[in-house]
Amino acid sequence: MIIGHQKQWQFLKRSADRDRLAHAYLFLGQAHLGKRKFAKDFVKFLNCRKKENPPCQACWACKALEKEIHPDLIFIKPIGREIKISQIRQLQKLLSLKPHSSPFKSVIIDDAEKMNQEAQSCLLKTLEEPQGATLLFLIAERHQMLLFTILSRVQRIKFFPVPKVEIEKKLKDQENSPKNLKTILAFSFGKPGLALEFLQDPKKLDLECKRMKEIAKIAKEGLIPRFQYVKDILSREEKPEEILSGWAGYFRDILKVKMGLPSELAVITGPQSELPLAHIKKNIDNIEKINFLISSTNINVRLALEVLMLKI
Repeated sequence: MIIGHQKQWQFLKRSADRDRLAHAYLFLGQAHLGKRKFAKDFVKFLNCRKKENPPCQACWACKALEKEIHPDLIFIKPIGREIKISQIRQLQKLLSLKPHSSPFKSVIIDDAEKMNQEAQSCLLKTLEEPQGATLLFLIAERHQMLLFTILSRVQRIKFFPVPKVEIEKKLKDQENSPKNLKTILAFSFGKPGLALEFLQDPKKLDLECKRMKEIAKIAKEGLIPRFQYVKDILSREEKPEEILSGWAGYFRDILKVKMGLPSELAVITGPQSELPLAHIKKNIDNIEKINFLISSTNINVRLALEVLMLKI
């Protein structure tokens, strides 16, 4: 079930209908937008056994691709913090074999920006000289971490947050429409994947509500409570990336209010901050920079969060 991204879907569908698909695509956009799901569903579209309105989601090919057990789908994701050169070499060996039950092999590289330098250099050979019929999808948030030579050999497709009304319609179509739908929509920030996670795990939604209330309060506090807050959240063993994504969402909501748009979070977090517009934008930039460093380097997480607290 793809939520939103119909322009991207129609673009690829037209390319497939005209037999003009590129051999490699780079799907760019924030986490939880559904980029990986989109790639899988498009591979289903190309492999579906039913000719009318593919993907049917019911045939053997669709089910196998959904479970990522299809013999002609190669799925690569980071081991620990990175994708290693050994994974790309194994990919090249698999691509040298003929497809089992499809006209081509499909490759999805999730978190592609986490390929180390050796892995990226190794992948270049595959991008320059694809072996047989191959379709590659690189999924990434930050294209800056990819070699320019890779970027020049893939077709980029940008993904954006989905309008709230589209997510709302899909969630209402569920067998049990959630009672807390408004809260789910507010805290998902246009990210269908996040909305579905909240729907399936209400405890995660409760945790996100708690984080929002905390950052709304701590943004008005002095340095000592802020540093204590950093110590507290690290003791909970929560993922720093998820915490920082929530903080960025909070300040983006304040930015919307400054621009004359209605707040999504005011009911949960209380009155919005009176911070100047430039300071709010700077907060968002700083949060995203720290999030990038935490997810891609061995930076001291506590020190990074404390530095951030000095600037909020």
